[in-house]
Amino acid sequence: MTTSDYLYWISRIFFAIVFLWLGVIAFRNRSIPINKSWWLFLVYIGEWIIEISFRAYFSYTAALAADKVNGYSLEVFRIYLLPNLQKLLERQAMMILIAGVVWFLLAVYARRTHEEKLDLADVNVFTFGVLVSGWPNFFIYLGLVFIFSALFLATALAIKKMQRMTVTPFFALAGIVILFWGWQISHFVGLYALR
Repeated sequence: MTTSDYLYWISRIFFAIVFLWLGVIAFRNRSIPINKSWWLFLVYIGEWIIEISFRAYFSYTAALAADKVNGYSLEVFRIYLLPNLQKLLERQAMMILIAGVVWFLLAVYARRTHEEKLDLADVNVFTFGVLVSGWPNFFIYLGLVFIFSALFLATALAIKKMQRMTVTPFFALAGIVILFWGWQISHFVGLYALR
């Protein structure tokens, strides 16, 4: 496995643990306190800064080591690897913009409904899931949240009457599925072509 693979899996496992923790809190308490949802964005940004820093550092040191052998690797680093890091940052900026729009629309909806159907903690967790899913997998994330919620609701209605369903655990479940099987699902449904 390459360093990039290790960084990929460490990031996925870290976010899966965060989603699992959120799901357990939501399942036990039927909601997530708002003060425990705001820090998700700081965790996400911090993780991306660390990951991008490591990618740049390892790419640069690999180019330095190769430069001692053939004498032109630093030029290769400048021509090929820096644009890849730039694309990664551009894609990340696009996801932050998309997540900002999603957060704004859902926050407005939550305020207009006086947080009866969706509270701000749910909005934050859902937006965190959109950020972690990335482009174009966040479409699959949206679909998985809907599918998991609908299956649970159908089962719960068949067993007993429900007054209000908590969807926050399904945000976490969909996030875990996306982290580990998102690209396989993306290839299966054809969304990978949007990458």
